Amino acid sequence: SELPLHSDNTIFGNGQFNVTIDILNGKLLIKSTGTVNNGKDSSGNQKYITDTVTVVLNNNILLTITTAVFGKTSISLSGGANVHGDIGTNSITASSIVYDNNNLIYGNIIIPYNASDTVVKKPADWITPANIVNSPNVVVGNYPAPIMPSFPTNLTNRGSISISGNGSNTISDDGYYDKITIDSNTTLTINTSTGDKTIRVKNLDMTQGKIIITGGNKVNLYVDSCTNMKGYVNSDGSSNGDKNKLQIYCNNSNPFTLGGETHIYGSVTWGTGDLTITGSGAITGNLISAGTSVKLNGGSLVDSQILYAPNAIINVTQGAQIKGAVIGNIIYMDGGASITLPSTLPTIPVSKIGRASCRER
Repeated sequence: SELPLHSDNTIFGNGQFNVTIDILNGKLLIKSTGTVNNGKDSSGNQKYITDTVTVVLNNNILLTITTAVFGKTSISLSGGANVHGDIGTNSITASSIVYDNNNLIYGNIIIPYNASDTVVKKPADWITPANIVNSPNVVVGNYPAPIMPSFPTNLTNRGSISISGNGSNTISDDGYYDKITIDSNTTLTINTSTGDKTIRVKNLDMTQGKIIITGGNKVNLYVDSCTNMKGYVNSDGSSNGDKNKLQIYCNNSNPFTLGGETHIYGSVTWGTGDLTITGSGAITGNLISAGTSVKLNGGSLVDSQILYAPNAIINVTQGAQIKGAVIGNIIYMDGGASITLPSTLPTIPVSKIGRASCRER
């Protein structure tokens, strides 16, 4: 969480070098820059040659999340909202964290090491406030913006699928589909008996139905745009699928609502569009959003390890529940909403672009 790291300049021979360790696409990038004397120019000024060499280590860098709620800018709790676990912020502004007498925080409030207690607006004196702890670091959490992975472009074009009435359909191979329509409570089955499946859909229009995964292997589902999603995904409605067997990448840029009667058993990576989960809508798996707004209300549920949307305003209201850590920019909790840090601390790959250069001066 403290990368990048920089070494001091180290003298060698007639030059010097320094080393920087950073992160590139979730991997360690080691960059060594050396400068040596190269005589003088026609005006008698010293010339130098500078060269940079980089090495990328192939192991993924996972950032462990230790707070139940993290708001980079602010956190506001009201209306009986409760948090089971620590909460934290990077802000040093007064009243960045606000909670009242009806809220319960079962943990500490973590603030930057150079912040004062005024960052937290405490409830009335007769309520025992949560313990405020200064982090040893300037930054409490270093949470980069999520990056949507590149969608596969080498899949066989398999046209479109439309299921309605008493119809059904089965996908048994990788493929690209212009459109998949699931209507009238029909079922699309993805058979993974021969191995993991990669499926890309330009437009998914699931007005009412089910997507069932059989065969015991994993499905990576890439959706360029989702018009509707109502029903069960990785479930037949009577038994729940294994959330580890489904990863959905949905690159929506427009606002989208995941309503009641919709249950997704798998992890979801969402695009830049606003996302609302309402009613009895539920995601059993991780939720990652690159957008600026995520709303959960009306008894909705995210049962995961993490809701990760570091650029977003996250509203958790009207009895919504999150069983997992929540990372956002601004977080509002109200109406009996609850967030519970899981017993197994969540991790997420860190992704930040690094750049190396080679130049002579």
